[in-house]
Amino acid sequence: MTPLPIAEAAHRFRNVIESLQVDQLELLSEAFVANAHFKDPFNDVTGRDAIVRVFVHGYKNCPNLRFVVDEMAFVPDTRVVFFYWRFLCGAPSDLKLVGVSRVVFDDEGLVVDHVDYWDPAEQLYSQVPVLGALLRWVRGRLSA
Repeated sequence: MTPLPIAEAAHRFRNVIESLQVDQLELLSEAFVANAHFKDPFNDVTGRDAIVRVFVHGYKNCPNLRFVVDEMAFVPDTRVVFFYWRFLCGAPSDLKLVGVSRVVFDDEGLVVDHVDYWDPAEQLYSQVPVLGALLRWVRGRLSA
């Protein structure tokens, strides 16, 4: 079997992520291999069901959750793609996060490994009144 071209796999995955809705999480499940690995600053899980649970939790806390992929970078001679994305929560919180995901695809174009990189201290914790003030003070003390 000829491997699915990496650009096609990446664009297909981008489509899934950008069009994801709370009532269509089976599409997410279909994008990953059965024993796929997913990691972000709060989760480190293996398996489709566990990955879907992470997103179910996300939609529970942010019903208007959506992702926008602004850039993709392909690592030459590999099946690795980096996605630069925005996480938008929408009303009522209007939370916005930006990050990068390193995604590894198998020959069929399914995700084997997905690791999100983003800074919860700067983008999330800093919005909590007391904690935010403390983090700004620490950042000020540590900056040159």
